[in-house]
Amino acid sequence: MIPKKSIILIFFMMGSFLLVLSFFPGCLQIGNPVPLDINIHSAYKTTEIGGQASRPGTLFIIVNMTVENRGDKTYRFDNESAVITNGKMLNPPMFTKITHHGYWGPIPPRAKRTGEVIFGASEDTQDFTITFLYNNGKDSFDKEIGSIPTHPTSDSQNTEDNTMNSGNTRLLNVTIHSAYKTMKIEDSKPYTGRIFVVTNMTIENLGDTDYSFTEDHVRISGGGPLTQKLYDVLKNPFYWSSIPAHTKKTGEVVFSVEESTQYITITFLNDNNQVINTQDIGSIPERG
Repeated sequence: MIPKKSIILIFFMMGSFLLVLSFFPGCLQIGNPVPLDINIHSAYKTTEIGGQASRPGTLFIIVNMTVENRGDKTYRFDNESAVITNGKMLNPPMFTKITHHGYWGPIPPRAKRTGEVIFGASEDTQDFTITFLYNNGKDSFDKEIGSIPTHPTSDSQNTEDNTMNSGNTRLLNVTIHSAYKTMKIEDSKPYTGRIFVVTNMTIENLGDTDYSFTEDHVRISGGGPLTQKLYDVLKNPFYWSSIPAHTKKTGEVVFSVEESTQYITITFLNDNNQVINTQDIGSIPERG
């Protein structure tokens, strides 16, 4: 017959063992969530960028993407933070050769960056996957792109038309004159957990056709535009409308963003939902 103390000790040890088993998987699940959200807007491959040819046997891969840091720590995004199938991200000097190159560097928690990234990859690669490294390179996250089209070089007769259609030409010149956060615009207040961002900007249409500037064609980190609902309380509202070719308009645009948003980026889209201009505003002051 087993003594009563021994039975109690056995049950205690079994309970402790089960507690350890349930504890450690929970810790692993909490400690290793993927802190990144990657949105691929467009991608193409080419043998030339800005007069510079790719090395023999390789291609340039240009990817327009948004990298959002959903973690609680700053994510440093640079040419060592991502690799592509049979290749790697190229060094920053190449960035000046593309239209709206991204901001490489620290991405604060709950912030995002949008822009173009250049990779170099083997020319016989058919399907592409970008691997993003985090946690000091100990963990990774894969974003599959699949097969991507070939973009014509600058020697092609149709380069200009194809470039415009692909969204890789800067058709807008955007100037941010001022920006600030506020919890109140006259009698209007944002929803709980959100804050107003008021920006005064000029949008110049450099293209040959009208640019339709609407709420569907502008995005901001952690939120969206509210101008249409606040026309009557703005001093100089930027009315949603078409901006004729080679003209510009100036006015205030109001956004509603998450109150925790630290770094502000505004992205402008065309009718095909492709990014044609990105404005990194950074941290902005809050007014009472």
